[in-house]
Amino acid sequence: MVALAPWCPPGEPVGQLRDRQVLVLHGSRDRITDPREFAAYVSRARTAGARAGMLIVENGDHAMLRHHDGWHRTASSAVAHLIAPETSPSPLFTLAASAVEPPVLRQGLVVVARE
Repeated sequence: MVALAPWCPPGEPVGQLRDRQVLVLHGSRDRITDPREFAAYVSRARTAGARAGMLIVENGDHAMLRHHDGWHRTASSAVAHLIAPETSPSPLFTLAASAVEPPVLRQGLVVVARE
């Protein structure tokens, strides 16, 4: 599953994600949906047995109009990875799924360490 700036209420069930792969892309300045709520969802999904991760686009808002090129490239890469990881491996998916805190993507969608 690839979720783009998703919304879910606190306590949204995660049991159905067991043994599945989940990647969330979210803007740091999203005022429509809260990236912190979904970071908690990703954490709960991992506890339930999902291979889940999240990437934060620095200064990205909900529509991602300022970062649309990188947003679409990253989303497409993630979907290709989920469909055929052996032929379309995504280092961003691997990084997100193994990071304790969501990695931040800056302009040009270069990964930087959390501060």
